[in-house]
Amino acid sequence: MQTRFYEDSYKGINSIVLENDQIRAEWLPSNGAKLASLITKTPQGISSCCFNQSRLR
Repeated sequence: MQTRFYEDSYKGINSIVLENDQIRAEWLPSNGAKLASLITKTPQGISSCCFNQSRLR
């Protein structure tokens, strides 16, 4: 299982993503490193959203 670490954007805000075959987590460094999104993945490729930051301040 390979883990990837890269920059992306979340709702127009710069983000940092940590992702592998089982999970994808996205943080917002400019917002105090808040967790923006946490998604789990199944072997079938179907994802379920565990957490999604709906309101950003």
